[in-house]
Amino acid sequence: TIIAQAVSAILSFRLLFTTGDIIKVRLKHIRFHKGFLAPILRLGIPSGIQNSVTSFANVILQSSINLFGPAAMAGNGAFMRIQGFAFIPITAFALALTTFTGQNMGAGEYERVRKGARFGAVFAMVLAETIGLLMYFGSEPLIALFSRDPEVIAFGVQKSRIASLFLWALALSHAMAGIFRGAGKSIVPMSVMLAVWCIFRIIFIQVGLSIVMDIRVVYWAYPVTWTISSTIFFIYYFSVDWMRQTK
Repeated sequence: TIIAQAVSAILSFRLLFTTGDIIKVRLKHIRFHKGFLAPILRLGIPSGIQNSVTSFANVILQSSINLFGPAAMAGNGAFMRIQGFAFIPITAFALALTTFTGQNMGAGEYERVRKGARFGAVFAMVLAETIGLLMYFGSEPLIALFSRDPEVIAFGVQKSRIASLFLWALALSHAMAGIFRGAGKSIVPMSVMLAVWCIFRIIFIQVGLSIVMDIRVVYWAYPVTWTISSTIFFIYYFSVDWMRQTK
């Protein structure tokens, strides 16, 4: 993985320094631009905080899964690798919607932003849940690719049967977050993710496991928080004139 990333970085830099296009990088032009610092930090810091707190919450979730033994850890790990294939197009759509929204907001094409945002969010949900259904019905042979242990497979299939039916909510959350970032509202997705994917998710697990020591409590923490965050984003999208505020 490291070698592949290094080769990709080298080839990308080579293209930037040798292309004759407008994106060509010239060393003599590389310097600090104070005027760009504030907007970069305003948009970048909330995104960084969001990713950090989400990772922290996932560490707590993983520690909770570890309580159920090595088979649970392996089964969850196998499912997460499979879910990675669904997560790739989800993040791709989120990044595309951020770029699309930002460019069209800058050009004053607000109606195009609205149409593109709706199409992108819907398409992301459809694609993610299509993959989710494949994971749901093919969970056993897919998990078996990583382990032949029946107990490991059982844990992996159990999580797949719960989480894969809610990938549409995960896709909608990321798509809407991408739209709001593109519109300059990076505080919105950061706040929602911090409140729901971190604080509420941890509380949900701790309270749930104190009531019933069942790994399904941890598994359900994902779709529950995906659904809550996507609902909040959906309500915000239609109840707040976020494009007018950005203008």
